[in-house]
Amino acid sequence: MIPFNDDPFGVFVIDPESQDREIVEDVLSEDDLSYITDFTIWRQQGTFGVVRLGWEILSSTFQAGLPPMVDFLLLGSFPSSVQSQPHMRRHHSGTDALYFSGEEDAFGIIGPEYPYDGNTAVTNFTFSAWLIPNAGTDGYIVEKDDDNGTLYYGVKIQTNDSHVSVVLHYTALGSNITYMAKATVLKYLDENTWLHLLITLDDSIIEFYMDGIPVLGGVKSLKGEAIADGPGIVRIGAGLNGSSRYAGLMQDVRLYERKLTRAEIYELHTTPAKSDVHPVSGYLEYRQGETNKSFIVSAKDDKEEEGEELFILKLISVRGGARISQENTTARLRIQKSDNANGLFGFTGACIPEVKCS
Repeated sequence: MIPFNDDPFGVFVIDPESQDREIVEDVLSEDDLSYITDFTIWRQQGTFGVVRLGWEILSSTFQAGLPPMVDFLLLGSFPSSVQSQPHMRRHHSGTDALYFSGEEDAFGIIGPEYPYDGNTAVTNFTFSAWLIPNAGTDGYIVEKDDDNGTLYYGVKIQTNDSHVSVVLHYTALGSNITYMAKATVLKYLDENTWLHLLITLDDSIIEFYMDGIPVLGGVKSLKGEAIADGPGIVRIGAGLNGSSRYAGLMQDVRLYERKLTRAEIYELHTTPAKSDVHPVSGYLEYRQGETNKSFIVSAKDDKEEEGEELFILKLISVRGGARISQENTTARLRIQKSDNANGLFGFTGACIPEVKCS
């Protein structure tokens, strides 16, 4: 009798040999590859199906990484009309950048596989999204409903020539009324500049951030004790029944399970690792039967004198029925002292000793 496998799609861990890596920023020749290293990720237990795994690199302050989150763009299923545009990704990143045209079917869906924990109320979270919205867009970034016409919550963005508005729509627990909290900032959008939106909820207080900064007047009180939640469907780039569609680019659209601290928001927005390593995030795809994949990270020479630096690589998200292990999911990446941090030693003038011949 073959014992039942609880994880037929796999459990991901970082290869023990990849859990402590070191690279150098300064190399002496083109043949010196010590500025590059690789990380290997193992898929243990089962290897059924196609699965994808997300990873990111953080400052050493966050030894355990950021809190657990839902990665909407990783989990979503998208029609061909939603296009992947790798050339438009934020330069340091390797996760998907998707373009939504605003056309009738141009949105994604997360169905029964959405990680619903059985709670009927949402009391705290952090929603984070990187966007390049089209001019004049008025659509949902994400929206969750019961698939029967009742909205749980959704985040909408509205833009015009001079302003950006972000709206949190939600149904209060124990109510059938949909409320909204809105924040607006004066902002002239650039078609190639990413905008970072962030909303937190904690202790019935909603706070809006834009590009890492709290929005003036962006603190709102939640109507009711909590936001209603339940099993249902999530739409990415559209609202109820596919209405109010978003037009523009999206990347790294996430829902963290709690309110992030100011330090965590700063880390998420500024991504300090991008000054020293490339890339700082990405996805791996495993076909059926594949047990391990590797990816390369390289040091960036920024011409600054720096001591040894430490970064943390963490496995953060997965789709396809697999899961991330409770252990061996972080690795340490050290970058050696660079750009003559301890000074530069050498000779001036000719350094060949004179030899006297007789």
